[in-house]
Amino acid sequence: MIKLKTVLGRYHCQVVQAIILAVIFLKVYYIFHFTSYLFSVNFDMASYWHGAFERAWGDKFSFNQFGLCPAFPIYLFAYFLQLMNGLGILNDSLQLMIFLNVLLHGISSYIVYLIVYRLTVRKAIAFGALIVYLFSYTQLYMNALILPDNWGTPFLIIVIWIIGFCELNIFSIIGAGLLLGVAISAKPSFIILSTVFVWWVYSTNVKENKLLRAFLLSISILLVPVMTVLENYHISQGKVASLSATGGVNFFQGWAKVSNVSSESSGSGWLYSPGARDELYWKPFNTQEPWYNQGYFYKQGLEYIYQHPLVLLEKITWFKNLFFGFFAPTLSEQPEGYYQIMPVAQWILYIMFLSLWILCFLDFRWACDKTIYFLFSILGIFLLTIYLCGMPERRYLSYCEFLIVILFFVALDKIISLFKVYQKEIILYFCFVFSFFFLATLTYKKWIGLFG
Repeated sequence: MIKLKTVLGRYHCQVVQAIILAVIFLKVYYIFHFTSYLFSVNFDMASYWHGAFERAWGDKFSFNQFGLCPAFPIYLFAYFLQLMNGLGILNDSLQLMIFLNVLLHGISSYIVYLIVYRLTVRKAIAFGALIVYLFSYTQLYMNALILPDNWGTPFLIIVIWIIGFCELNIFSIIGAGLLLGVAISAKPSFIILSTVFVWWVYSTNVKENKLLRAFLLSISILLVPVMTVLENYHISQGKVASLSATGGVNFFQGWAKVSNVSSESSGSGWLYSPGARDELYWKPFNTQEPWYNQGYFYKQGLEYIYQHPLVLLEKITWFKNLFFGFFAPTLSEQPEGYYQIMPVAQWILYIMFLSLWILCFLDFRWACDKTIYFLFSILGIFLLTIYLCGMPERRYLSYCEFLIVILFFVALDKIISLFKVYQKEIILYFCFVFSFFFLATLTYKKWIGLFG
């Protein structure tokens, strides 16, 4: 473990901080001058932004508050709007929110640098990871939108740094737990990740009070989600007793192959998962049940799986959408350079994803930091969550892109260090990877392989 103060004092980290600061302002300029960011709050992001305005000015019980998306982001955005109004800069609140998005991504990019440097002790490798994640076009695109993803993912990265790499004490454990609780409340699918953090605190702490620390982390994680569930129950007048009203709908759509769900009992009529745009043969579904009746939709999804068990295998092929599927939410027009940059970014991330798994084939236990297993556990849980909870779509990859970047550059470091020892294995592995890549390129439109 290393102390954050020690890391911040190093000269190379100060250089990195200066680079990140410069890039933050470049990104803000790009978003404000080359994207239609104003459109997002009136279309895909309307449920968050307008819902926050309703709550900030007293309307806490409308369907928009709880029926369309996780309600916790609306609570936070409402407090933010009230603060901006109190400071007399309400008209600039959207621009300030986007600046905060970019700032948080810059901070999380710095932590990615610290993690890779901690695992490899190579400035060049760590700097490569920084550049890739800092200039990630996927993240830049998401930063232009009003989404909880823009602070849920950075909070998750901060928690990983605290739990996996910093000196643990009561204050750091409670702080990490609260941050993770906020991320879970914003992105309910993150809840499964809490098991990895609790397990890590318990298994790596050799002191007698390791059980107490794991318990303290668990309570800290639960605090914000439990308060959120109680508030959701209150504002929905008993209709929603969970972190989100639409988890059942997403599960049903993903497993039962439904393009959109129309509900005469739910405010705005219909709901769909953006990933359904990749599946043109899927059928719509009409029901009298409101979206917040999650038990009904979970039951419908499970019944479909029972009647069509092969969907359990077919679902694996949909992971291709994480890399090459429809990317939503969308702006009214794509940002400058989008169609040139995004395909390149897709393929780079895809190759990195395939390459990082070489870590599983190299016997480097004598040189391996145990936190690599910790990071792999988080990535594995992410993929399992995407498989279980709904339909893979490209936006979900943005949640774990930082893990792919970190583990790829750790793998690159191991390849450099162990090439002489494992030359044959490394060459064979990459022959396989690039053959796979070549075949995928040749059959791009027709290929439905495992990760194509």
